[in-house]
Amino acid sequence: LLICGITEVIIIVYVYGHRNIFVNIQEMEINLPKAMKYYFLTTWKVLTPLSLIFILLLKFVDYIPAYSTNTQEKYVFPDAVQCLGWAMSLVPVVFLIVGAPLEYYKRKSEGKSTDMLSLLSPSDEWGPSFVKNGVKKPAGQPELVELL
Repeated sequence: LLICGITEVIIIVYVYGHRNIFVNIQEMEINLPKAMKYYFLTTWKVLTPLSLIFILLLKFVDYIPAYSTNTQEKYVFPDAVQCLGWAMSLVPVVFLIVGAPLEYYKRKSEGKSTDMLSLLSPSDEWGPSFVKNGVKKPAGQPELVELL
């Protein structure tokens, strides 16, 4: 779960971008004070990733195989069960490693742009279909906001 959390934080904050997150918050008609924006920015970009990476490193340094304490003596699960646990933990990472090249080749076969910016940018259809009072948001025209 830590690997998933680290990956999620990095993708959302550094790939999708904190500015887009603040635009999304503003689309929900939530006005954040400037101090709160700096708090979220510091937490999302620095504190959370560093904390999760630090905890993950500590887990590897102080690794203890999975065990059960339901009996009088500590029962350590067999190696096959340990491997199954690791496989379950790494499946989301494998989806990212396999999914990224598949998306690249899919876009390439459809004749769409495959540069890094295009691959990491949301499509024009992404986002709320109604912004305010039933008025549709024009495709490809995000609202301009003062973020920080």
